[in-house]
Amino acid sequence: MSGYLSIPGIEEFQHYKDRNPAWIKLYSRVLRDYDFACLQDASKAHLIQIWVLASQMENKIPNDSEWIGKQINATTKVDLTTLIKKGFVVCSEPLANRKQDDIPETYSEETDKKKKRARQKVSFEELSVEHLSPWLEKKRAEGKYVKHDENFVIEYFKNYCESNGKTYDNYVSALKNAFEWDACQPKPEKNGNGATFKPSGPAKPLSDDERAKIIRWNMKRNGYAVNPQDEQFLREYEAREAQHA
Repeated sequence: MSGYLSIPGIEEFQHYKDRNPAWIKLYSRVLRDYDFACLQDASKAHLIQIWVLASQMENKIPNDSEWIGKQINATTKVDLTTLIKKGFVVCSEPLANRKQDDIPETYSEETDKKKKRARQKVSFEELSVEHLSPWLEKKRAEGKYVKHDENFVIEYFKNYCESNGKTYDNYVSALKNAFEWDACQPKPEKNGNGATFKPSGPAKPLSDDERAKIIRWNMKRNGYAVNPQDEQFLREYEAREAQHA
């Protein structure tokens, strides 16, 4: 079978940037992940082992469920279709080229249309909050990501990609995974009495102060390497700060 599979945001699982790490991280927040909880127990175990396998193969796994099953010593068939549908695994191969037995029994013309829309490529430059809207609306109806600021998450995600030279076959799926990154979790705030609370209502757009903070954090993390757009923004921001000092 042609093509390959990859894990969106695999960097979050790897403590080291070196290839073939001896171990990977397994976050406890996976227990609160609704999509993970909905998987069959066998698929949960397979996915965790696929994370390990991806770390050993530079995040490029052959798109072959039988081969993957042998690599992870699975005793039951690896259900790649569900893992791809849920966004845990990204497939580089069009649906039309997959084996017939990999297509769910509930396959219909309507599901085909939905998957074709989902497979439409979104470039890094085109990526915006609008691409998350239907998915985020569904998640919030389930009680997830209610306090997350989607504007902050996408800004952080883009800065991360640009600063680290990261590219993805499916930027939308990778962005969805960013909602689980530690740095993108909502921070508690203090009111006048010192009590902790979280703001309610719709998320506000990222302010210049917040964007500057993210850029500086990325610069410090990456040896002060920064992309030209962020460098220009930071120069203008610091010039404004100097004028008001």
